Amino acid sequence: MDKFSAATVPVVRIYVMATKAQERIILLLSTPSSVADIQDHLGISRQRVTYVLAQLLSSGVVSRRKARYRRAWIYYISNINFHPAENLILSDRASNLLSYLDCDRPVDERDLKISHGHKQYLDDVDTLINAGFAKRINIGRYSYLVSLLEHCRPITPLALKEIKRANIIKDFGEIRSQFLIAFLTYGKMNSRELRLRVSEDIFRNLGYSYSQVLQRLKKNGYISGDKEIGHARYSLTIYGREIAEIISRYCNDKY
Repeated sequence: MDKFSAATVPVVRIYVMATKAQERIILLLSTPSSVADIQDHLGISRQRVTYVLAQLLSSGVVSRRKARYRRAWIYYISNINFHPAENLILSDRASNLLSYLDCDRPVDERDLKISHGHKQYLDDVDTLINAGFAKRINIGRYSYLVSLLEHCRPITPLALKEIKRANIIKDFGEIRSQFLIAFLTYGKMNSRELRLRVSEDIFRNLGYSYSQVLQRLKKNGYISGDKEIGHARYSLTIYGREIAEIISRYCNDKY
């Protein structure tokens, strides 16, 4: 896969509010300062100062130059009309990352991380999540990203070819997915009632039974069962309902 580039993915310029740490440093940089100056004045670690300055440099709010009489970088505000109470621009990396996300198109983070190809991938994801532009969906051992913005972003054929729609049903398991959707649709059921809702054809001679799947779902915390006389009746747990609603929403072409 090719990495992000301006030639392949159009940048969607998005603005986010400055964090408290960014505001404090921006206000201090009304007078050009070095990392050591900022550290001494704010009383925070050098690593934290360097991290925030890197964010501000990538957004174009702050610039730097070599000090004249000492071996250090001097940081200053690039835009004299900038006010920290206003918005910051997302870096090109974060904007490009957002350009691959849709509100109805979960993307597998394994594929997204490979295409992003940058060691600060997790930082860029955190930026989008903290700004309210994206959310992470965790199902089992897999995680996906989906946009929270219903923006009309341009999607290039190359982007659609590189980052395919995540197959949540395949990752989670088709049989387990159908069981959770059945519980979401029909509510509390025992194994006999479930047989009327889910066809035995889904097992395809795999050697599984309804009881085995139900016990595994219960063990993993997706369903809970009561102890009434006769066949136990099962219903979705809070966690199981959350997963079932995710599958129903993003895989509605199958269920």
